[in-house]
Amino acid sequence: MAEWVSNLLRAKVLALCGIIYALCSFACVLAALLPFWFVLRVDLTYSDDSSSTVSRSINSGLFFMDEGRFINMMMLGKVDNQGLVPPMLEVAQLLFLLGSLGMIVCCATTFILACRKYASTTGELCLAVATTPLTICLLISIVLVFLGVLADTGAEWHGLPVPDYTPNRFAGFYKVLSVVPDISLNFGTYVACIGVLFSIIATVLMWVQACCTCQEYHDTRYHMLRELPDFGSSPIPGKHTAYANIG
Repeated sequence: MAEWVSNLLRAKVLALCGIIYALCSFACVLAALLPFWFVLRVDLTYSDDSSSTVSRSINSGLFFMDEGRFINMMMLGKVDNQGLVPPMLEVAQLLFLLGSLGMIVCCATTFILACRKYASTTGELCLAVATTPLTICLLISIVLVFLGVLADTGAEWHGLPVPDYTPNRFAGFYKVLSVVPDISLNFGTYVACIGVLFSIIATVLMWVQACCTCQEYHDTRYHMLRELPDFGSSPIPGKHTAYANIG
């Protein structure tokens, strides 16, 4: 155990990358679980009471919604072919989920590489190559979230679960509606942005580490090829007093 701890402390850049990947994974998982990415404001007119219009504010995340209970939006969107969220946010859901799961795997892989006694050029290059598209997925998902909220203001949400506005009339009963809500960003979106920022920083550091390791191996190989053997004075392997003599 002491050996891999020592190796981890020597691999400073890799250890730093692992810590940043861990922070990225934590921020992404936390953001995915938070039902506070958006505030949906809707004016609802119920079919059984057309004379009354009710204004509601619904806290929603990218995957979960907080409306009297914890609602899985991806599962709710499978009720019909239209889906719950607009198509732009559906793509953001898939990309963010893929990027978050990939970052967790990359975090574990980085610490495994850092605990090795010798650097692995292949491992570091593969990890750098793998994290690049994952970071792009996270970045695109955040861009789509901002576009879906700020640009696509007429996007329709189908099957939005809303509790009955009359207290205690239908306990736990939800109306299924198709509405165009007024959407504003909440703090969960910014938590996700922090996770994406950590991902970008860690990916850049991983590429720097991989390039440095490649350069070290290149320099070592170059000096090995340029070095001339000293025949006649090199010790024979396994013997401290005997020397090779080719004359």
